Amino acid sequence: MASFIVPMELVDSMFDELNTPADLFSCSLVCRNWHAFAQARLFSRIQLDSNFGKPPVNTVHKFHHLLSASPHVASHVREVTVCVRAHDSDDKLPWILSRLSNLKSLKIQGSGRVVWENLPQGVRATLETAMTRVARLQLSLLIFSGDMQNIFSLFAKSTVLTDLALFQIFPRTPAPVDVNGPVTQGIRLRSLSLTLKPEVLTYTLHILGTTMDVSELRHLAVHTYSWWDNKALQEFLKIPTLQSLSFAPASPLAYNNPVTFPRVRRISLTTCVLSELPWALSSVVAWWTELFSQSEMRMLEEVNLELVAKSLLDLGDKMWVNLDAALARLPVKKVVVTAKHPRVSAKAIEHSFPQLRRAGVLDVSERIDLAILSASIL
Repeated sequence: MASFIVPMELVDSMFDELNTPADLFSCSLVCRNWHAFAQARLFSRIQLDSNFGKPPVNTVHKFHHLLSASPHVASHVREVTVCVRAHDSDDKLPWILSRLSNLKSLKIQGSGRVVWENLPQGVRATLETAMTRVARLQLSLLIFSGDMQNIFSLFAKSTVLTDLALFQIFPRTPAPVDVNGPVTQGIRLRSLSLTLKPEVLTYTLHILGTTMDVSELRHLAVHTYSWWDNKALQEFLKIPTLQSLSFAPASPLAYNNPVTFPRVRRISLTTCVLSELPWALSSVVAWWTELFSQSEMRMLEEVNLELVAKSLLDLGDKMWVNLDAALARLPVKKVVVTAKHPRVSAKAIEHSFPQLRRAGVLDVSERIDLAILSASIL
């Protein structure tokens, strides 16, 4: 019987469907060709942490040992998450990062109260160099001695950065000394995600708007947990290339003129507000309604609404009927309402959005376990 040969292009596509390391590892044992396909995916995304998991494992040392024995593995790495700790002084991390020639995405995450300027000089210099050569950069849970202008100067020389995410960054001087710094010609952002304190968020948006090219921004996510001056955000909403928006949560926006979103296809909104007063939620939902009523969204396809436990929800309130009517006038193909609230049922959601339900575009997601929700919020 003639042997059956599967084209390598088909095998490559099959490996793209494997999501777990265990499956990839099993496939790597089949034959030499499969080993190459599996290895490229197993090491495409790695995490470098001196104290990872339980029991703790030093993945920096393990990956250093692997690269010393198999240098070719470095070419497979596309995304790295580096967990920095206050007392780390290992020279193996700079050695590893200097060998990742195909790195595309870098995530730097602090563990504990990590002050960026207190990191060892060698580690900090290597990370700053890596920032300037990746297309996607995320900084999270870090404290900086300077202001936001100093933080942006870390990667201002980049010519390839397109995706930027800042999550819980704490500058000790929130307001920049000079908010009208020089324009960074090399950075043209396509995706921007900000989860920051209100006062930091305001200056961050202003700096981004004045020092970087955001004229081609496609994906915008702005998350904050208090009321704030959102005039800078309104300027970003005027960018005509936006394709997706996410607010979770945000203060009500006041529109002087109707905003148009000619290319927006997906919008995600969350009801979470810190104030337990009913008017706080009503104000947020009211500007959602205003957003969908006044904006021309001819290409809008999907809207995601999350109803979470920290908000006082009364789905019998007229504000939900008004939101339903505002959404029904748009050419949406799917409205996903996720109820992460112990007192909200699927039937209550369907009753609150009658027009969307009759149009067949309402998708009520199953409610997640409250214990899991509480853990995720805390």
